[in-house]
Amino acid sequence: MLAAASVDQHGGSPQSTGAASPEYLTPGFCEAARELNSLTGLAERITILHGSALEIPVSDASSDRAYSQAVLMNISDKLAFLREVFRVLRPGGLLALSFVFCGCAGRTAGM
Repeated sequence: MLAAASVDQHGGSPQSTGAASPEYLTPGFCEAARELNSLTGLAERITILHGSALEIPVSDASSDRAYSQAVLMNISDKLAFLREVFRVLRPGGLLALSFVFCGCAGRTAGM
């Protein structure tokens, strides 16, 4: 999942230029995420997009923050993923990554 949002400098609510926009792998995940957002009162603040993390369907420099959890380990072209994330981030934007992967003999694989 990749989530990117336009938020104020203090982490407040998304601005009119864009709410959080997670990327999901399947339409079923999208529907489940929309339902959860509705149940938690977040439907107005989060827009669910179905798409590829290598071709994020948002404009250049349109997000202040990006978040990726358990995605990078499943993408073979990690540099293409990072280029795409930094394409959508505004100058000075932040990227938070969460991933775990190992190479041969349990050593952490490099990017």
